[in-house]
Order: sequence, then C-alpha cells, then structure tokens
Amino acid sequence: MAKSIAKLGTHKNYFLLALAILAISIAAVLIKGAQNEGATSSSIALLRLGIASVCLALLSFKSIWEDVKHCKNRAILGSALAGIFLALHFLAWIISLEHIPVSTSTFLVTTSPLWVVVISFFVLKETITRRQILGIVIAMSSALFILHHQNGIFITAEENFLKGEILATLGAISIAMYLIIGRTLRSTIDLKTYVFLTYGFATMALVVYHLHRGENLIPDLSSTAWFYISCVALGPQLVGHTILNWGVRRFPAIIVSMTVLSEPILASILAWIILDEMVGLSSLMGFTGILLGIFIVIHKKQARPSLTVN
Repeated sequence: MAKSIAKLGTHKNYFLLALAILAISIAAVLIKGAQNEGATSSSIALLRLGIASVCLALLSFKSIWEDVKHCKNRAILGSALAGIFLALHFLAWIISLEHIPVSTSTFLVTTSPLWVVVISFFVLKETITRRQILGIVIAMSSALFILHHQNGIFITAEENFLKGEILATLGAISIAMYLIIGRTLRSTIDLKTYVFLTYGFATMALVVYHLHRGENLIPDLSSTAWFYISCVALGPQLVGHTILNWGVRRFPAIIVSMTVLSEPILASILAWIILDEMVGLSSLMGFTGILLGIFIVIHKKQARPSLTVN
C-alpha cells in the first residue's frame, strides 16, 4: 500500500509538471497577439507579472504577510535576486519575439538545461549522471538541428535575426539562474510566499526599467490587448510558473528545466495553427529527439524515492 501511494504521489507530481508546460506553452501565441495589438514587449512583461502578483495578494495576503515577517534576510534577498533574473528572462524573451518566429524563440529560451548544468556544477557543486548527460545531449542536439534547418542559425548574417537569437539565449540563461536560486530557497520558504516575493521583486525591477526609459506603467491599450495580457498573467504566469516553483522543491532544477524543453513543441504547434508559422519535417524530426532526451532524463529520476518531498 505504501509503495502504491508513493507511486501515486510521483505520478501526480509529473502530471502537475505537464500541466505547467501546457499553461506556459500558450504564452508565446498570446504575447504575439498582444504585440500585434500595439502592446510593447516591456509592458507585456511588466503587466503579466504585476497582475499575477496582485492576484496572489488578493488570494492570500494575510498568510503571505505572516510568512514574510518570519522570513530570514537570506530568503528575502534570495527572492529579490530570483525576481531580478525572472524579470530579465521575460523582458529578453518577449523582445526576442519581435525579431524571430515563435518556434525559434521558444527553442532557444528553453536551452536552459544546458545553462543549469553548467551553473549547478560550478555554483551548487551538483553532479550529473551519464544517462542525464546523454538525454541532455540528444535533446539539445535535436533543438539545434531544428533551428539550423529552419533558419540557418549557424550561418545567418541578418542583424535583426541575430539580435532575437541573442535575446532568447539571454532569456535561457536568466531562467536557469531563477530555477537554481529557487532550488536553494524553496526548502526554507513557503511556496506561495516565495512566488509572491519573486513575482513582486520582478515587477519592481520592471517598474524601475520603465521609469528609467520614461515609459508609462499603465499603457493605453485596446481591450483585445488587455485580454491577451490578462490571459498570459493568469494562465502561463500564475498557473504555469507557480507550478514550476512548486516543482523545484520536489525535483532537481535540471529535471524541471529539461521538462520545460517540451514547451517549444506545443508552442510551435499552436503558432502553426493560430499564427500560420509553418512547422516542417525537420521540426517534427527534432521534436522526436527532444521528447526522447526528456524521457531519458526523467525516467532515470522517476525510479528514485527522493523525488517526492513532503
């Protein structure tokens, strides 16, 4: 019986991770819609985090405030640093969508497992198994295969496209840092409190960015643009990223970030259907490789009882 319960808990954890990926996969299409309605990338980043922070405050401000009062300075400062990296992630990634297609941007931004491995090795002194390395290599190689065949990533000389690639990669590095910091803090701080603090600090960082650039904090947008941004805030942000924050306590950051690598598959399919951004045979071949890599990494960890931490 105990074994069955443990398995159920593990399966539930993976189901929630899948739900998070489904939620965040619709973000790129919604953001494209908001951009087409005249919303600036920086405003979208600010409003998605700001709306999500307000919703969290309305739902459980009293309990969050009680937790915050008992938080150590290390947890507060760590949450602030994580929030800054989260703000940088959204700002860089959303701007990249102005320059490159959804599939290209999402594949580059979800190269975060590579950066998680490098950063975790040097900062957290974490080890990684040969099986995990194999899975990462297969998944990352498949992503690069898609990018090369779709857009000539290795030979392109177009400045606008290159700018988008750099920004999306910067988004990958910053979200890797965000996941790693969350991994170190989540054992000492409640989930809703950590999420509220990181979203709040990320919002404040973007407010400072807007004020520095002289931009309006609450822009004059169409009702359609507001609808798209609200959907991004409530779905991908409040549901998707909150579950990912929950996941980093139960899984190593590398597992969470490898799972996130499936995001561009769903995002590319949605962009194909909604935005008419064609997904070719090379992309489908790459998708297969990515799914294989994710399976190799997660299947190894699935057998370990240390996954479920209550």
